[in-house]
Amino acid sequence: SNFQLGRRRGQASYYYSIHGDSWGWATWRRAWIHYDSAQQFWPEFRRSRRFADVFPIPLERLYWRLTLDTMFGDPESKAWDYQWWLAGWMNHALHVWPNANLICNAGFDSDGTHTIRPTRFAALPSVALGQLEHPRFVIPDRQADAFAFYHRRSAFRYLLKRLLLVPFFWCS
Repeated sequence: SNFQLGRRRGQASYYYSIHGDSWGWATWRRAWIHYDSAQQFWPEFRRSRRFADVFPIPLERLYWRLTLDTMFGDPESKAWDYQWWLAGWMNHALHVWPNANLICNAGFDSDGTHTIRPTRFAALPSVALGQLEHPRFVIPDRQADAFAFYHRRSAFRYLLKRLLLVPFFWCS
């Protein structure tokens, strides 16, 4: 999938990102073995320099710290995808994102399991990949990552809500 809302990132067919998603994804067994240890090592990782390296935007660091603390603090949480992304962040993984959307989204209605109403990402047109052009360097596209944070995660609403509920959480 591609959620850059029509923005191309570089001249290649795809770009690299620190962000993953659960719409139209795949992985390798050698990467998936890191999934189970992600929750166990979260407290250590969030205190490490690597956490700041992964998220150079301070607001994004705050967002993921709150999100993962909340998720791992809830024994009923079933959010497998965030734990999967955390496993990647802890192990220098990158996600490949096509410069054009390659999937078709169906089920954004009352019959949908998790998506009962359309979002601005529901009607993205899909295209065929065509001739594959590779990026010159295997590094995350920080502009694409920043766009994903600000436009995909509804980060400001989430942080505002958290800040209003717990105004001095950063002191702990």
